[in-house]
Amino acid sequence: MKVVVPSNLGWLEDQLCQEEQLRLWDYIGKATRNAKPNLLGHITESLYLDDTDNWFFDNVLTRFIERYGRTFGNMGDNYPVSEPAPYKLESFWYNKQRQHEFNPFHNHYGVYSFVAWLNIPYDWREQYALTEANDGGSASNFEFMYTNILGQQTVHKYQLDHFSCGTMLFFPSQLMHGVHPFYESDGERISVSGNINLDTYSGVM
Repeated sequence: MKVVVPSNLGWLEDQLCQEEQLRLWDYIGKATRNAKPNLLGHITESLYLDDTDNWFFDNVLTRFIERYGRTFGNMGDNYPVSEPAPYKLESFWYNKQRQHEFNPFHNHYGVYSFVAWLNIPYDWREQYALTEANDGGSASNFEFMYTNILGQQTVHKYQLDHFSCGTMLFFPSQLMHGVHPFYESDGERISVSGNINLDTYSGVM
């Protein structure tokens, strides 16, 4: 009996090392430009980040781009450009969320997007108990939403807790995703996100 699993796109998950996380905290400490007007969601604070000397792109994002291409194919090949173009970090920001705040399901522009968590002030098990969820649990989750081969909406849940700090997800920008509110915690959920696009002005690979 042969099992046939159709090919499909996916996403990457990895743990940022301490140096990479500290670099993001350093960027956050220097951020001043407000990003909230360009974002959805209920968010206490969103500020644009400056990738000084392209450090995060060169040392982190490049390895994700290369691995995604080896695993699923280069998403940039599907874009109608007249000649090959390299990738660039087009937008880069951080979000600070307090209890009851959330980001509804949405997607991004560009070719690839990413999210990395730097602080999670709760445990998803406690959050599920607080809300007495009867849907299998959604409170405090980060979730991807996509359509399966039957045309049904499906979600993949990331159940967040302290051990999620430093986790980074890398995915096609069009993939729908969102994050649910958390409750009865005075802490702050801190995440960093960004969009990667083709640099069509450089004209070189």
